[in-house]
Amino acid sequence: MSKYKKDKSLMLFFAILLSVLFVAGIPGIVLSAGKSAILLALSIICVAAGFYVMPILWIQFGSLCSLGRLIFAVENEYIYTVKDLAIYLNKDEKSVRNEINTCIRKRYLTGYLFDGETLTLNENKKVGKTVRTVVCSGCGATVNITDGMNRCEYCGKPIKMEK
Repeated sequence: MSKYKKDKSLMLFFAILLSVLFVAGIPGIVLSAGKSAILLALSIICVAAGFYVMPILWIQFGSLCSLGRLIFAVENEYIYTVKDLAIYLNKDEKSVRNEINTCIRKRYLTGYLFDGETLTLNENKKVGKTVRTVVCSGCGATVNITDGMNRCEYCGKPIKMEK
């Protein structure tokens, strides 16, 4: 959820920034016309960026808020089926599937497996190296041996791994 919150906060910041720059750019054009070419150019850039980019950022922010409702339903309400999520979110099942795939792709939902209908907790564990405890025939020390290590850490004698 923290990556989601970070992305949402960043989107909100830039949407507000462009909104303010758009509003400030309009009087900036009027006040700097004929006086300062640099301020006039900056004002025009602010208005253009605000006019074209600001609505896109607000739409993206709204989409992130919608994903937040889905993330909340999965992580806090423990709703895992597409059908139940569609009822909870008051959306059709196709859009819920798309939102789940988006959340997984953007890593807003981690630790879940999605089969197209149901989210399940991923209970797989990372596969580690096999560790065996053996007694060194050279010095008699008890040594933990992994698959890649085949020498005693005390005397350096090769230790044969038995399968």
